[in-house]
Amino acid sequence: MTIRFREAEAADAEALAGLLSPLGYAHTTGSVRDNLAERVARGGAVIIAEDQRAVVGCVSALLDVRLAEGRCGEVASLVVAETRRGQGLGAQLVAAAEAG
Repeated sequence: MTIRFREAEAADAEALAGLLSPLGYAHTTGSVRDNLAERVARGGAVIIAEDQRAVVGCVSALLDVRLAEGRCGEVASLVVAETRRGQGLGAQLVAAAEAG
């Protein structure tokens, strides 16, 4: 199956809330939309993985400049749908965030 990686948009908030819910995060579409907007406003990104128009994973990454290391990135959140785990999608999401 072909996986497409792209930056998350406000319209993806419902699907993202659905990914977070099985992990015990009680988010609404609105709270995810707010968190997404703030993450982007603070210089980060949320990349989603889509399979046949369904969101099957996401990674939230942020950029930082540290005194010793200089510019670096950090994965703040990484979620893969239970049905897609064990297929390398998490590594692909991290690679997409690094490339982005």
